[in-house]
Amino acid sequence: LRWRWMAPGVHCIRAEQMPSLIMLKIAPGKCLPMHSHGRSELTQILRGAYHDALGQFAPGDIADLDSGVEHQPVTVPGTACICVSALDAPLRFPGWLAQRLQPLFKL
Repeated sequence: LRWRWMAPGVHCIRAEQMPSLIMLKIAPGKCLPMHSHGRSELTQILRGAYHDALGQFAPGDIADLDSGVEHQPVTVPGTACICVSALDAPLRFPGWLAQRLQPLFKL
């Protein structure tokens, strides 16, 4: 697969016909920025796992998140977390750095 670099330890592939559909590969032990969702997000874990305030998500699990959820996913040690996410709207980041970088990553 042709993974595109997004940040240290984070790579993605966007569906050409559906830019709101993205596959992510996140290195083990990586902590993503705190964020919430503009509307809804569905994420299915394909390999690896992550945990956040809502619990742990492993292969086959689906996280169904809406604008009322703010979380900070952390991938578990051992293997990269590969997941597919469908977004209805851009993510919302409380941190100024993530807000400034967001247009570059189109998330």
